[in-house]
Amino acid sequence: MGCQNCGSDWFEVWLVVIGAILGFALSIITTLVNKAIDKHGKMQIFYKLVYQKSTGQKARIDLNGGETYLTIPLYFELQNTSNTARVIRDVCLYLYNNGKEVAKMVQIQYTKDSKTNEIKNSFGGEKNSYSFVLPPLSIQKQECEFLYKVPTSKIDEFAFDEIRFSYFDEKNRPMECVFCKAERGWDGIDFNYENNYFELKCSKKRRK
Repeated sequence: MGCQNCGSDWFEVWLVVIGAILGFALSIITTLVNKAIDKHGKMQIFYKLVYQKSTGQKARIDLNGGETYLTIPLYFELQNTSNTARVIRDVCLYLYNNGKEVAKMVQIQYTKDSKTNEIKNSFGGEKNSYSFVLPPLSIQKQECEFLYKVPTSKIDEFAFDEIRFSYFDEKNRPMECVFCKAERGWDGIDFNYENNYFELKCSKKRRK
């Protein structure tokens, strides 16, 4: 005897299978769309030059015991306008000369009292780190200080004409932008000390 209902049974089975496939595909698409919406937005980095806590002085170049120092104290305001956490790793300033990297400045973690040897001022984030995690839809302020010193007799070997700001993003991509021009190098830098924040608009660092 023939199966009169076999065709309709198979049709119903295919409808169930197709429905399951469409439902699965729709759930994936919905998840991807939601992730894209969460990532929509950007990370903005602002800085302001401030006075050094330990000395009360501005960013400067000075001499001390046969060495020349460049010190740059900064406030950063880091703003995350997306609905997902963002990471800024290894925030730092670099000296460049004719487009080539000369040196990475030192990220100061703290300063100590010269008499008691106790920590007076701390810089950076948690455990004095210069890497920061930004929660969704958040803004945070960080105080940082950068230093580079060279023997005064070797200044010419470390000549620079530009200072760049750089960090790694959450995908470990190096990002950078110009922090300031410094045509006179070790002879002096005209830092802008207006009482407001300036935005650093970084892009992916070019590989050489």
